[in-house]
Amino acid sequence: MLYINNFNLKTKLILKIIVSLILLFAVPSCSGLNLTNVDGSWSLAGPGTNPTCPSCIGYANTPADTANENIVGYGGYYVGDTFTCPTTKPNFDRQSGFGFDGSGKQQILPGQIINLGVFRHHNKPINTLCPLQYVTLTIVLDIEGLSTDPSFSYKMNLHETTNWDDGCDGTCPTGTDGTRCCYWNTALSPDDWECRGTGCTSTYCDGTPVRSRRCCQDSDTANDDYPPYCRYTPCNAECPDRVWWDNTGSSTTFTIDGKSYTLQILGFAACSDPNSAINSFVTQEGVDNYACLYGRITGNTPSIHIEKYTNGTDVSSPTDPDRPTFNSGCPVLWTYKVTNDGNVDLHIADVTDNITGRLDPTYYVGGDVNYDSWLNLTELWIYNRTGTAISCGSEDCECDYANNVTVNGTYSGGSVTDNDTSYYHAVQTRINAGSDQSVCEIPNGTMLTGTSSCAPEGLVTYKWTTNGTGVFNDSTKLIANYTWSFSDVLKGIVGFRLYSNGTCPAATASDIMNLTIVKKPNVVIEVIEPKQN
Repeated sequence: MLYINNFNLKTKLILKIIVSLILLFAVPSCSGLNLTNVDGSWSLAGPGTNPTCPSCIGYANTPADTANENIVGYGGYYVGDTFTCPTTKPNFDRQSGFGFDGSGKQQILPGQIINLGVFRHHNKPINTLCPLQYVTLTIVLDIEGLSTDPSFSYKMNLHETTNWDDGCDGTCPTGTDGTRCCYWNTALSPDDWECRGTGCTSTYCDGTPVRSRRCCQDSDTANDDYPPYCRYTPCNAECPDRVWWDNTGSSTTFTIDGKSYTLQILGFAACSDPNSAINSFVTQEGVDNYACLYGRITGNTPSIHIEKYTNGTDVSSPTDPDRPTFNSGCPVLWTYKVTNDGNVDLHIADVTDNITGRLDPTYYVGGDVNYDSWLNLTELWIYNRTGTAISCGSEDCECDYANNVTVNGTYSGGSVTDNDTSYYHAVQTRINAGSDQSVCEIPNGTMLTGTSSCAPEGLVTYKWTTNGTGVFNDSTKLIANYTWSFSDVLKGIVGFRLYSNGTCPAATASDIMNLTIVKKPNVVIEVIEPKQN
C-alpha cells in the first residue's frame, strides 16, 4: 500500500508479466518429470527513469540457497519533511515488498497443474517519491535429466491504491442518487481520475484533486459503487492493492518425449485449491498476503498424455531401480493418470491395456472437476486397474512382466493418442523342509535345516509347525533347533511343516518332513546265581 502525503505524486502502479523464455530443452523420457526444486530471484524494478526510482528499492536474493524465500522491498518514510530510506534494504519493518519461495521436489506431468511456489505481498503503508510499478521475478526449474536448468522471467504488475493522510480538499459533487461521488487516481497522470458513484462525472472536487482516504464520501455507509476505502474486493482493510499477470503464455518451447511444450501461467490460488487459480490477487493492507503460484506445461496443438503407475510407482524401464517386486499370485494395482497437454478440450474415447486377459475392467476414479465429461486443459483424470502378479515357469522362481496402456481422445477437429509401458518383477518362492530324519532318543533334540529359493528380504517370512509337543528355539528361522518332549518319544514319529509366507495368502508355500525318534534300548542285567548242590 502506497501512503502519500504529497498529493502531486503519481499514485497508480501497473504491473505486467511477460514470459521471456529463450531456450530449447529436450527431455528424453516418456515418464513423469522429476522437478527437484524451484527457485526465484527478483530484479529490474521499475519505472527506473532515474537512479532513485523506484524509491528505496532493495533486493535479498540467495540463489545458492534454494530453500529460502527471496524478497524485494520498496518505499520509505518521512522524518519531519525529509524523505528517508531504511539503512538496510529490504527492510519489511519499514517497507512493502514481494517474496517468492519456490516449491520443493515433486513429480510433474505435461498438462498437469504445477505448484511453482508461494508468492507473498508484504502490504504496508509506505511513502515514496517514485513508486514501484513493476519488478521481474526470474524462476529457475531444476528438472532431473536436463543438462541445463531452464530459466523463466516474469514482469509483475502492481496497482497501489491511493492512501492520503489528510481530509478532503474541496467539496465533492453529488450524484444523481443524492450521495457523494468517490474519486480514485488510477494512473500516474494527475489529470487521469476515475469516478465512482451513481450518476457521477469524472471531474475534480471543485476543481481540486481529491486527497481523501475516504474519497470524499459522506460516511462509511455512503451508497457508492464501492465500499468506503475499497478500490478492490475482497476488502478486509481499507485500500487493498492488486497484483496480476499481464500475459500468461510464452513463445518459448522445450521438448519432452518428442512433443513441443511451453509454460503457461494459470495464476494465484490458495495452496490447498489449485483448481481455483485466477489471474489476479487482491492483497489486504497492513498484513502479509500469501498465495501459491500455479502453471502448467502445455503444447500449442491438441495432445493427450497418459502416465502408468504400478502400485504407485512410475516405472520407466525394465531396469528401473524403482521397479517393484511381487510374490506371484499377489494383487497388483495399476493407476493411469491422464492429462490434457494440448490447447483444446478433449473427450476420452477409451483407456485400454494390451494384456486384457489378466486384468479386471478399467474404471474411472475421478478428475472431471466440472462434471462436463470433457478432459479440460487443467484437469487430471485417474483410472485404476487391478490384477495378480504372474506365475513363473515350473523351473523358474522369478520372472519379469511388462504391459502397455493406451489412451485415445477426440475433439471437433480430429483425435489424439498416447501410451505408456510399466514393468514389475515377480518371484515364486520355493520351499524345502529337508529330508526325513531318524535320530536316537539321546541327545534330546535335533536341528531342522530348511531351504528356500527366490525369497527377497521383506517379501517372505518363515514358520515351522509340528504335530509334536516339543519346543522350537526359533520357529521363524529356516534353520531351527527342536527339543522333543516325552510324549514325542513315546509316539516315535513327529511331523514338521515349513511355511513360506509372502505378502498375500496366495503367496504361501509349504513342505513337510518327518522325524523318527529311536528309543534307547533298555539294558536288563540278570544275575544268575550258581546252583548249590
